[in-house]
Amino acid sequence: MRKFPKSLDVDIIIFLDCEYTCWENSVETQWADPNYPMEIIQIGLAFFDLHETQFIEKYSKYVRPKTNPILSQYCKNLLQIEQIVVDHADDCLSVFRDIEMLLNSHNKRSKSTCSWGNDREAITISAKHNSCLDPFRSIPSTDLSVVAAKKLCANDNIPTREQLRTLLGVTYPQNRHDALVDALDLKTLLDALIDRELY
Repeated sequence: MRKFPKSLDVDIIIFLDCEYTCWENSVETQWADPNYPMEIIQIGLAFFDLHETQFIEKYSKYVRPKTNPILSQYCKNLLQIEQIVVDHADDCLSVFRDIEMLLNSHNKRSKSTCSWGNDREAITISAKHNSCLDPFRSIPSTDLSVVAAKKLCANDNIPTREQLRTLLGVTYPQNRHDALVDALDLKTLLDALIDRELY
């Protein structure tokens, strides 16, 4: 049986991934233009029970952006999403309340989130932007990109997920840029790091 590190000594790991509004230069500028902020348009959660060693819950929801509800063509092409999907999505407040209820259904069990890059921070920012509570505010988090950087990269440079895959020899999932698919994929990357004694 795979042994998870003490930093993940909880009952449930929640693998978390988000997709955002984006434009051609968003990544390069880190969404610097305040008129075009990074807004969540999809969130995926995969609850992995460390005792049962299996996923016990999966959650995926689209979110209607507040500042820029009309997606750029670049964003639609990248994420393979139609505007009508976002038009009919719930707002951030409703989705975060939904997630809070889901978390409360496991309130007797210890939990930690595992994400890549700024996904966890983006939820906190989105909560403030939409005047609602961060559903993960009291749950510890692990940023897998930071873990990978400390073990595999010089000067703690943060690798991309693609670079980590190449370093670990892990294949790409189908339907990339789908939040739930990418959340489930984080378990694969975590397993690969643990198996190579890099976590």
